[in-house]
Amino acid sequence: MAEQAAARFQQAAREEAAAPQNKAYPPRFSAICLEYALRDTWTIEECALLLCACDPRRGMYRQGQETLNAELLRMRRLLESCLGVSLQPVGQQPRFRKAKTRVDARQAVVVAENKELAIPQDLKAAFDAEPGEPEAPHGNQVRNEQKRRAAADAAQRLVRQKPRTFAHPDGSAKISTLSRHLASHPEEWAPNYRPGDAAPLQADAIARALRDRLRV
Repeated sequence: MAEQAAARFQQAAREEAAAPQNKAYPPRFSAICLEYALRDTWTIEECALLLCACDPRRGMYRQGQETLNAELLRMRRLLESCLGVSLQPVGQQPRFRKAKTRVDARQAVVVAENKELAIPQDLKAAFDAEPGEPEAPHGNQVRNEQKRRAAADAAQRLVRQKPRTFAHPDGSAKISTLSRHLASHPEEWAPNYRPGDAAPLQADAIARALRDRLRV
């Protein structure tokens, strides 16, 4: 009886881990970002989940998603280290549970940008749609950032379309395989590329961009 109960629990955990709403970039993530962009404050946990392209209702831990769980924990600890420095608490700060501390939502995104963290496009777009957003910088920095985002977007499509080739059994991206493929086929993600042009990004630069941006 105990073995059957354990087997049922393990099966339920596997199904929960495989559920799209519990992975990065869940269905309707853009709508989730728009919903949360309208809120004045987020908890540190909500910040970490949104910056890792997760539904804040997922929670910080899901069995069977160790890679994503570790990324969420890293992000949460980084944000906690900013409290009282670049990220100011709103209201009374919990004494023992920093993860439940509330911060200004827009300030959290600005802090992430200042630290050059990868911000999901849907989350960035949700704030860009609101008035008062400062004008974006110009120049090579912006163009390089656009290239990195384009490569990451293409990688996400490849993972979804050809998971056997570009994803591990647990659903996480094969960074090396993706970066080599994208470096060899820039026409798939760089709209201005023409045969004979220099490669928009080398494989190692693409790999760094994918590690920063992919949450699959």
